[in-house]
Amino acid sequence: MPEKYRGVKFEVTFLDKNPPEHNNLTYLLLWARKFAELGFAKKNNGNLSFRTVDGCIITGAGKNLANIKRDEFVEVVGFDISGRKPKVMCKGKVKPSSESIMHLAIYDRRPDVNAILHGHSDSILKAGEKLGIPMTEKEKPYGTVALVKEIFKVLEKHKFILLKNHGFLSLGRTIDEAGSIALLVYKKVLEKH
Repeated sequence: MPEKYRGVKFEVTFLDKNPPEHNNLTYLLLWARKFAELGFAKKNNGNLSFRTVDGCIITGAGKNLANIKRDEFVEVVGFDISGRKPKVMCKGKVKPSSESIMHLAIYDRRPDVNAILHGHSDSILKAGEKLGIPMTEKEKPYGTVALVKEIFKVLEKHKFILLKNHGFLSLGRTIDEAGSIALLVYKKVLEKH
């Protein structure tokens, strides 16, 4: 049973309160709405990002992807997990997604990835094994270093992975590629039913 969302599990340090500006925000907004339309982001639980020179631009915590606005994105520029409570450094006016550490850690591990779309779909999770989609072995709490470590066990060069009893990650060189991969997997799932 997935853990109920309780907000971010880290301290946030705002380095700048101005929302980030970037040409790729237009594409991220389009995919946010598409994820909401497909049911991949029910109850405000999806998060999408793309790589920047300093880190990544990601959806704000708990934002409804169906009607998210440009100023509800945040640029995450770093994190520190050495203390008792993790810290995330960002630029923007809202707290970043609870999965910010996961996104930045994947960008650090995978230089070939420039976009990460994280969604939720019971049908994809159920069909994942039959379709041979890599899945984390254990369920770990959202927004934690433990989840990142579990993801790293199966991440390798895969562009689509499942998080046990949680959701999926679709990775791409571009936002459109990451989105198209998610749509392709979803189409395969629908064809199997």
